[in-house]
Amino acid sequence: MPEDLAGRVLRRLLPWAPTDLAPWPALLCANGRVDLPGQHGVRGPTGLAVGAPLDEWDGTVLRQVANPPTGYEWDRDAGRWRPHW
Repeated sequence: MPEDLAGRVLRRLLPWAPTDLAPWPALLCANGRVDLPGQHGVRGPTGLAVGAPLDEWDGTVLRQVANPPTGYEWDRDAGRWRPHW
């Protein structure tokens, strides 16, 4: 994968990923594919990518909850699916 593409994917889907690394190693690390020195478990086994527009992201590293939603309902006002448990 070209470095510029890896960098764009990284900034869009995993904005909390390390910025002091080359984009491709940082992308692998943020997805839990490799451990890099000083970056141990940036993502971890329960980390998620930011799928919503970044202006809706509150800056926290998204984590999968222990109990996944039982279903989703369409939020017409927000224009997206909302989970329910």
